[in-house]
Amino acid sequence: MKFELVYTIEKIPAKKGHQAFSLTPSNNAVNPSIYIFDFINKMQFSLYKNNIKLIEYKSNIELSHYSFKLNNINDINNFIFCPKAVSSGYKVTRKRFLESSEVNWSWNYSNTTLNYTLINKNAQNIEIARISGFSLDGQNTGMLCISDSISEDYQAVIIFTACIIWNRSLLSPWIKFSDLFNRKK
Repeated sequence: MKFELVYTIEKIPAKKGHQAFSLTPSNNAVNPSIYIFDFINKMQFSLYKNNIKLIEYKSNIELSHYSFKLNNINDINNFIFCPKAVSSGYKVTRKRFLESSEVNWSWNYSNTTLNYTLINKNAQNIEIARISGFSLDGQNTGMLCISDSISEDYQAVIIFTACIIWNRSLLSPWIKFSDLFNRKK
């Protein structure tokens, strides 16, 4: 698979002490854009492209899956991002009651390479993106590679879901560490 878009991800300071990631193009992409993922808490986060909000997720309750829409892009709205039931990884789909089930993607984790690969299950499991580094294997930066065949709108969905995975990977060591203190004796 040819990857035309390669982004470097870094943790950056955010407003009011929130956690944020910056994704900057690290190759010679045409019309490169800088993305910012602002994580306020498990119930509120946003993705910005060149300081314009593309995706915002807000909820009153903490969920293990997220339903989200891209702002001002009606063609590809109503996505669901959730953990897989059986294996380690995540899936990205559209809500079934809308048009066709056009998107059926799966982020699969590899214990040997310590990265996630996004495959399109509607297209013979073709690899369309890959994330590595950063909190996945203890590095301070990470990499997101996206196939050159993906439209710009779907790239935003890939970037948004990749940032959620990175953020969960950052939080999980602290959750496990705190569980040690909360065990009943």
